[in-house]
Amino acid sequence: MGDEKKTGQVIIQEEIEIMKQKINNLHIEKLDCGHNIHKEKLNDFKKLVLEFLN
Repeated sequence: MGDEKKTGQVIIQEEIEIMKQKINNLHIEKLDCGHNIHKEKLNDFKKLVLEFLN
């Protein structure tokens, strides 16, 4: 296992725990891809965005 702070995680678990305390009904999805989520995981991205907007 690597250090999350050095492996490129956009939001590390420590920050997620802090956000959970401050944001009601927080829901986080982790997609196995790089920085271009909307290109690399287009269908997953569209599904999540549409669910959020509805």
